[in-house]
Amino acid sequence: MFKLDFVAVTPLMENTYIYHDGKEAVLFDPGGDFHKIDAFLEKNNLTVHSILNTHGHFDHIGAVGEVQKKYGCKFYIHKNDEPLIGDAKAISKMYGWKYDIEPKVDGYLNDGDKIDFNGKDITVIHTPGHTMGCVSFLIGENDDKILISGDTLFHESIGRTDLEQSDHPSIIKSIKEKLYTLDEDVTVYPGHGQKSSIGHEKVHNPFVKG
Repeated sequence: MFKLDFVAVTPLMENTYIYHDGKEAVLFDPGGDFHKIDAFLEKNNLTVHSILNTHGHFDHIGAVGEVQKKYGCKFYIHKNDEPLIGDAKAISKMYGWKYDIEPKVDGYLNDGDKIDFNGKDITVIHTPGHTMGCVSFLIGENDDKILISGDTLFHESIGRTDLEQSDHPSIIKSIKEKLYTLDEDVTVYPGHGQKSSIGHEKVHNPFVKG
């Protein structure tokens, strides 16, 4: 049985999601505080299948290198966001924390890719706007559909577009054309804050009405 758990990390309370089958896990956006993520993995006797990132901002990649080092897993991100990784160390210091091991990108995510995790498909949806390489991940089917939306779509909000490599028209287009076309009962798990649903956001999100 597959299960989604999360650990909130760093002072920015970034949601690191742990999708697992009781033995092996896919990590989404391990953003920092490696000891907290590792403690959850060890407590639940989980190994790491792979790391999939929604984007390359420092608060979403801070623990990637340490996870790679301990668990020997591969790290995937959209190619457009690879340049952000090189800037992440310096930016994290501006916020008062650091990480010691820079992530190594093992492969790239593309729109429409389907990643097999022990028989469960994880579909990549390219959702540029917050960064130009932002992706979301759709998992599951029937009554068990979840979306890892990163910093694209939040509960009644959207990701920032006042940053370098961000674009407001692009994020609106991504949400309207890529996410709001999903079933309304899809549960949305964002990079920060509480979960939501596609149906709720289409009605209540003041930034993008469905």
